[in-house]
Amino acid sequence: MQELKGKEIATSTIESTKTAFLSSYLNPDGLARLSVLQPTDQNRYLVQEPDPPSVWVFGLALLDYWRATYGENRLTINLDDLSAPGALSDIFLIGGGRINRYLQQLADEGYVEVYRLAPPYQVVLRHSDPAPLLEKLYAPDSHDS
Repeated sequence: MQELKGKEIATSTIESTKTAFLSSYLNPDGLARLSVLQPTDQNRYLVQEPDPPSVWVFGLALLDYWRATYGENRLTINLDDLSAPGALSDIFLIGGGRINRYLQQLADEGYVEVYRLAPPYQVVLRHSDPAPLLEKLYAPDSHDS
């Protein structure tokens, strides 16, 4: 990527990227149900804040993200890592306050512990089985948090 630094991007590349991005977020078979983009008029879109996921969806994503990013054997991470660019906060378009509420609920379920004695604050993974989260997500009486 370093060899591209300072070079101009071709107009055709910009147009094809724009088309792919817009198609992804506007196509009913794609990500349109997230309601991230709202067309306002020709070639203009309003970026909206989508509804936050349920705590169970967040918990499943946390387990998957943890495994993919840190591996099976890592037990603790910095709390700030969840708000880093490209991490869970960006994926779900949520802020640190909601992440903290989700982590508290997941702590109540025995999945994590959060240590805030001194920075950097730590998240400890206590349980990595997704089955109970899936049960809660798909339970007939489940409600989003």
